[in-house]
Amino acid sequence: MKTVLLATEAMRTRFELVLEGEREDQLWAAGEAALAEIESVEKQLSAYDPESDLWAINTEGARRPVRVRPTTLAFLREAQELTQRANGAFDSTIGALIALWRGEQEPTQESVAQVLSQTGWEKILLDEDNNSVALALPGVRLDPGAIGKGWALDRARDVLEEAGVTRALLHGGTSSVVALGEGWRVAVVDGPVVTLSNQALGVSAPSGRWTVFGERRYGHVLNPKTGWPVEAMAWAAVIAPTATMADALSTALLVRGEGNWEGCHTLLPRDVILNNTGERR
Repeated sequence: MKTVLLATEAMRTRFELVLEGEREDQLWAAGEAALAEIESVEKQLSAYDPESDLWAINTEGARRPVRVRPTTLAFLREAQELTQRANGAFDSTIGALIALWRGEQEPTQESVAQVLSQTGWEKILLDEDNNSVALALPGVRLDPGAIGKGWALDRARDVLEEAGVTRALLHGGTSSVVALGEGWRVAVVDGPVVTLSNQALGVSAPSGRWTVFGERRYGHVLNPKTGWPVEAMAWAAVIAPTATMADALSTALLVRGEGNWEGCHTLLPRDVILNNTGERR
């Protein structure tokens, strides 16, 4: 059994792939194609790249429908469905809120309430027939940060499967993980070790990146319903069929403090069980 390790920098983080199989040349070729797919997804979905579909939507969508790639429309459709499944606890339309919290002035109740009026999936108009996207009013902004890594990993997994790879472990920034094949053991930081078999793991935490105003420090995960940063729990994790789903629902789990979705397994700090040696299991 051969093992090949590959990595790339994309979406402001590090993606790493571990591939196992009999033919090393096949693994290298498949892995390089998977990395190229991750980089392609970044070019389509970056909210900061003037060449991306999302940039065009955010800057032009309130004035006219913007034609996008079919894969971008598929991503937005899935994001919309996951927002509905999470009952609004996850939402990729919070770009304006993210910009507010990354500004130089500390947000107030009034400024947060004003920007909240520019969020919500009912303000995103998807046209399947024309592969176009429009915004219902100015100021609405899409930001795929919560699920962009997961979507990229899912597309990379598709590339590997098409190339005949049957065992692989992929991660983006260690918080989004995809396992191809059975029996991959993955440790959640400050949590349990889980075994993934053709599954994905998404871990969300309010810290890691901080916004500081004076002596106050805020985490980067925002509650789409209140517009304020989440502070309640240290982390939340979801095991799901896809990394996109796992990332979205782990964010929703962190926001809500609870959650139970068919086909998924949820983990919160209170769910960590100690065995009789005092070790986490």
